[in-house]
Amino acid sequence: MKKFIAKIATLASLIIILDSFKFWPIFMEFFFAGIIPGTNHRIDPGLMLVSFSIIAAGLIFKAFVLSYIRKSYSLKPTHAKLKTNSKLV
Repeated sequence: MKKFIAKIATLASLIIILDSFKFWPIFMEFFFAGIIPGTNHRIDPGLMLVSFSIIAAGLIFKAFVLSYIRKSYSLKPTHAKLKTNSKLV
């Protein structure tokens, strides 16, 4: 329970710190318009689409494919080693 409370407090403090730097409007401008923070330059929409597609594919791979792989490896039965006498008679 203490770890849960510590994680919630850390997340809340991170949100407050990001809000004090006015992170959310800057993030939304970057996300929707491609405006690079601190400049007047914009990212090409095609490049934004490719970069968001790569990020989405990575998140989907991590969320679904890796969990399926881990689950399938954990379900495989393990074979017990046969106990044999190593001495040749």
